[in-house]
Amino acid sequence: MVGISMHKGLRSWIIKTSYLLLLTGMLLGCGIGSCTKRQDIPPEDQLHTYITRAVNIVDAAQRKDLVDMSTGPLKSALVGASEETFRRAYIERKYDFRGFEIIGRKDVEDRKETLIDFKLIYKSYLPGEEPKLIPVTETTNRATLIYEHGRWAIAKVESLETNFEWENGLPVGKMTEEQMKNADTVKEVSSSRDDDESENPSPNAPAQPSTPP
Repeated sequence: MVGISMHKGLRSWIIKTSYLLLLTGMLLGCGIGSCTKRQDIPPEDQLHTYITRAVNIVDAAQRKDLVDMSTGPLKSALVGASEETFRRAYIERKYDFRGFEIIGRKDVEDRKETLIDFKLIYKSYLPGEEPKLIPVTETTNRATLIYEHGRWAIAKVESLETNFEWENGLPVGKMTEEQMKNADTVKEVSSSRDDDESENPSPNAPAQPSTPP
């Protein structure tokens, strides 16, 4: 009986020792860099996280979360926006976020800069506006991401195309013919505005005028 007990004790000791050796090997592997690679969030996921946070802002203190994930022009716009501008663009404005899709990626410089084309589908409205009368917006955008300080940061977001769709038909009772005509030309107006802002940027401009902030 003593021999059997010693045999069981030895087997238990071997199992525990093997487990500790395996755990030690995993930790050493992290030190070499294998675990660091797993923690490196891909630029597509970083962009999705940023947009998800941006459309769910409920407090001005959350501006820091967006600033920490941005760089370059986008970071400057976020930091420079007045409290009133940030509150109206991010807190008062509500989003019914319906879709996000990556449609293309181009690496400008390996591990340093990449361009990601993506599509967003959403409704956006301010307090007092009737959500049922708001069209569904579908935008195609291009985000520039820069790799710095061990992670990807969003530097710029440009609108490539914007389309609108009214779920219940055009709200003729609420819109004049001129307003409907203007809705069809939003893309051209938006593109012109983006060009003007790129030449004469305003420090109080919203971070992403053509997409959810």
